[in-house]
Amino acid sequence: MTTELVNRVFPALIRFGSRPGAALLVAAAIADGSFLLFAWLAVRATGSPFAWLLFAGAAALALVIALFAWRRRRLTAHVAEMEAALAAQQLSAGVVAVPAAPSDRLDEELSLLQEVQWEASIRTARYFPRIEATQRALVRAAGGTVNAPYLKDDLRVTLVALLGTMAAIPLASFGTILSLLVLALR
Repeated sequence: MTTELVNRVFPALIRFGSRPGAALLVAAAIADGSFLLFAWLAVRATGSPFAWLLFAGAAALALVIALFAWRRRRLTAHVAEMEAALAAQQLSAGVVAVPAAPSDRLDEELSLLQEVQWEASIRTARYFPRIEATQRALVRAAGGTVNAPYLKDDLRVTLVALLGTMAAIPLASFGTILSLLVLALR
């Protein structure tokens, strides 16, 4: 029951966040694209160190946005892969399974929940230790990464890329204004 719950809820959250994530990527790409363009024009027009600094900042933001796009694509691909495997498994299931006795299932669930709780309590990571512990606990609850391929990748990297992409929109807008000022004052 816990495994089924994890394998239904987490992919649903990923699918739910797919459209807002795509909109965030488009907005960040547009903002950083204009920043990159005007920073490059400022470098070509003035060649000043400040213009080069602006261009380097725009390039760094572009890398963060590209990292989030790549991680988001991998995450949605893993969810789609898992859902396709589950659909194929349900279609080809010709074997009738006899459910275990209720007391056996209860013991298994309690044991699994204790393992998950123990896994979530261990925080060994240097940055975002709670997220890393939660991911390990989710992997345990899902029955391993074979049952939950969307948990293979480190979610901390995806979270940092998401936060960087969210910050890229105001930073790129401010950088565009600075680049335009450099161009206007040359």
